[in-house]
Order: sequence, then C-alpha cells, then structure tokens
Amino acid sequence: MTYFVKNIYKPVLVCFILSFAILSCKEKKIDESYTIEGRLSNIEKPYVILATQFNQDSIVVDTIKVDEKGHFSYKGNVDTLYQSYLYLDDDKKMIPVFLNKRWNIKINGDVNTPELMTVKGGDVNDDLTKFKEENKALIGSLLELNKALNDTSETNGIAKQAELKNVEFELSGKAKQYIQNNPDKIASVLLIEAFFKKKASVEVLTEELDKLKGDAASYYLTEELKAYSEYVKRSQIGSSAPYFSLSNLNGTEVNLSKYKGKYLLLAFVSSTCEFCEADVPYTKEVFSKLKKSKYDIVFSFIYIDSKNDSIKKDVASFPKEWVVLSDTGGWTAESIKLYNITGIPSYILISPEGLIVDRDFSITSLPDIMDKLKEEKEKDK
Repeated sequence: MTYFVKNIYKPVLVCFILSFAILSCKEKKIDESYTIEGRLSNIEKPYVILATQFNQDSIVVDTIKVDEKGHFSYKGNVDTLYQSYLYLDDDKKMIPVFLNKRWNIKINGDVNTPELMTVKGGDVNDDLTKFKEENKALIGSLLELNKALNDTSETNGIAKQAELKNVEFELSGKAKQYIQNNPDKIASVLLIEAFFKKKASVEVLTEELDKLKGDAASYYLTEELKAYSEYVKRSQIGSSAPYFSLSNLNGTEVNLSKYKGKYLLLAFVSSTCEFCEADVPYTKEVFSKLKKSKYDIVFSFIYIDSKNDSIKKDVASFPKEWVVLSDTGGWTAESIKLYNITGIPSYILISPEGLIVDRDFSITSLPDIMDKLKEEKEKDK
C-alpha cells in the first residue's frame, strides 16, 4: 500500500512542483532598478535635481535630498540606457549621468568644479570619468584660465587667451586620440559633442563622426550630431545665403533678397548686449571708410530683442542708410537658426551673387576683407 501511494503520488507531486516553479518564474520581475549615491562638497542647496529625457516629449525630473554633510542617495527604474543630467546648486552647474538597469552609480566631487567630478558605475560613466582623470591637469588649467579671463582686473588678457587656445588644442587632441582608439564607445560620442560640435569646423566634426562604429554609430546623439553637421554646412562660407523677410521698426516688411547684386553685411545684435554696443563706433568708422572707397555694400542689423522700444533707443544714432530689422524670437528666432548664430555680435558678409563669403569676423577687419575680395575679382578678369 505504501509503495502504491508513493508511486501514484510521486508524478503528481513532481507536476505540482514544476507548475509552482513555472508560476514563480512568471511572477518574478526583472530588476530594472538603478541606484545613485555619493558625496558633494561645497553644495549650498539641500537637494540636487536629476532630469532624465525618456523621449522627445517626456522629461522626468526627480528631486534628491542632500544631507548636511553632502551625502545623497536615490533609487529609480529604467529599462535601458538613458542620459540624464544632475543639476547642482543652479542650472549652470550640471554633470551628465548615464542610467541603466542594475547600475550602482557613485558621484563625488566639488560642485564648484563639476567638470572634475567623478561619476562611476556603468561603462559609459566609467569611460568618461577615466578620460577626465587622465586629463585632470589639462582640464584644471582650462578652468583656471577661463576664470582669469572672466576677471575684469586681469591685465594679461592676450597672453591668457593664447594660453587658453593652446590648452584647448591639446585637450581636443586627447579627445581625438580617445575616439580613434575607442570608436565603438558611447563615451566617444559625448567627447565629440563636447570638443567638436561648436569648437571646431564642421569638416572636423564630420571627420570625427565618421570614425564611430557599433553602438556609438547607432546612438541617438550621433544622429543628432550628423543632423547638426548638415545644418551648419548650409550656413558656412561658400554656401548660398538663405535670404529672409523681417519687419523694420516702422512695421514694413523687408526681404533681404532685394539687396542681391550688392554686398550685404548682416549684423546679429541685441540692445542688451554690451559688446554689440561697444562695436557701434567702430562699425560707423568702417561704414564711412567703405563708403569713401565706393564699395557698394548694405549694412543690415538684425535685432533679436523681444520688444522694439529698446531697439529704437539703441539705433537713434545709426546712419540713415543702415537697415534695421527686428526678429523678436530671441535665440529661437528663424534668422538665428538659418545662419547658425551662437553668439552676438555676429557678422556675416554676403556677396552680390548671394554667397556667404565670410562670417564670424571682427567688424574692424571688414575693410581688409572687402579689399581682398576686390583684388581676387580683378585677378579673375
């Protein structure tokens, strides 16, 4: 009897155990959590903000408490790799942080120098931190030079500026070498964005992007950088100038294509820009000089102010020949996008044939540029 019971119920017992195991497996969830912890020195606010963009329309913002000693910790959930930014005392101090499931991320450093803070945990964070640590001396020099140049009491500005360019050149060389040696790492994409998006020619940017392979080549930021590269090419020297229409201060619409057949200087400015204001006397001198030299050139000022009242005060002393137009979109204005303007004042010279012949030059160098263009035309005759 015992034998019979054991043998009858043995298969049933086995089936029961297997069924329970299968159900347990189904109920068991995959761990999609990550943790962030660390210590921040010199932080003033009792919190930091973690902003994660999950798609084009969705940004999740988490506030993380920081204790009196600068310690913080946080646990969240993601199902794949995401790039986040950790905002420190204000929106100007931030560091990129990459999140992925089962990553334990540790962040440490001084919030006054976020460029030198370490983010460890996960291959992308580790790779970027390793690059920082290997080039810590150069990054430190860069920070010190920028600080010195922002100091109004600095008397050796020209020498500091030259030294800064040398350090930037050396650092970009280190970045190029890293990308060459690690074309499949996502960290390489981040270095391209940091060193070659706006600090190098579009040709150099394209060259670095062409080196990428594997995960780096298919990363979403790579596609964005390629799109940016194509966008910049449309407004580089030698390209056809995109003409546009804007209203003058009387409300009359002016299409800049009406000046085709003449040289056209586009000056992107703002009434709140001190450097723009400082350039006005030099611009008047340049205009007078070119007029005496009988150059057929139109000066057009594109103001990106939100209100026309401030512009009217600003242009009261302008020569009557200057064309003043208003684009109230600020930094999102269509004219700013068309010409890839990243700072003001910004000057662009368009030829009578409608080509961009020069851009991002000092206004005082315009007479020399015009003389050179005249010489080249005379040679071609």
